[in-house]
Amino acid sequence: MKKLKSLDDVNEIFNTFSQLMTGNYLSTFGSMLKMPVNLIDMGILGKGLFLININVPENNERNMRYGNLYKKSDKGKVYIINGVAMALTKISDDIFRVGGMDNGFKTNDYCSLIHYEHVSKKDDACLGNPCIINTDGQIVFEADSPIKYPYYRKGCIMSYEQLYINLKTGKPIVSSYHQSIESENYLFVECSCYNNEFPKGVYKIEYSTGNFEIIN
Repeated sequence: MKKLKSLDDVNEIFNTFSQLMTGNYLSTFGSMLKMPVNLIDMGILGKGLFLININVPENNERNMRYGNLYKKSDKGKVYIINGVAMALTKISDDIFRVGGMDNGFKTNDYCSLIHYEHVSKKDDACLGNPCIINTDGQIVFEADSPIKYPYYRKGCIMSYEQLYINLKTGKPIVSSYHQSIESENYLFVECSCYNNEFPKGVYKIEYSTGNFEIIN
């Protein structure tokens, strides 16, 4: 490293840095420092679905953002989202909020949200239940408690407590207390408890269909 011998050296460094922060260098440097946009924070869930805020001033201050689900429609009301005008139509009056573990649809056909009976206010608290919706905005699974969280796996498979469930049918596939093993197309779950209502063995569950076979 070069040793600074005088104040002139310090000034030279300062001037060089100042030049980098002007003109074309500024835009380049600024783009490097620019934080990535979190689409789900703007209500963009993916698959053409959007969560449009319900305006509740007292909750906006607490960062409690509630919304209704909307989808793209040529005859819908125009909303400005991330600087883009979009025509959207409300799917239903169901109230949702994005939870801390919710990431939108991405490339999947299901998405996790929190479902509320009504907007929670200071004098009328409401605890929402975690749920999973499909690309039509329909709830396909909802937890029976605010403190229980359904875990969306992949394809049409989710787990809830010890149950592994097919979201296409809504029916449980197997119950297991063991850790599962994931591959690209399959989920492997061991069922070995004697008091389990499901046949014992290793369940090879296909993500895309929910079909399975039992390996003994």
